[in-house]
Amino acid sequence: MRCARSIPGRISSPLAAAGFDVVAVDESPAMLAAIAGARTVVARVEDLDLGETFDVVLLLSHLVNNAEHERRQLLATVARHLATDGIAVIQRLDPAHTFAPGSTQV
Repeated sequence: MRCARSIPGRISSPLAAAGFDVVAVDESPAMLAAIAGARTVVARVEDLDLGETFDVVLLLSHLVNNAEHERRQLLATVARHLATDGIAVIQRLDPAHTFAPGSTQV
């Protein structure tokens, strides 16, 4: 069984199906190919600048756990795309927690 956090579109596809305007970003075209109903953008999140802002920005990735400079780049991307009164949801994994191969725990 695949880990729930590695399933492409696990969040974006249901949000798009519910009628939300969703932009899914990944540097892997193969991951984005599995997304249904959302606008997709092939890009590194750290370098992303869509020239627009959003009411909600989701950063649902293990990347925020990486080295400090990458974390700052990711958070700058979130800030760049977040409307003035918007909400950011950021997934951060506990660095002390490890996941067993095949685990479905998130």
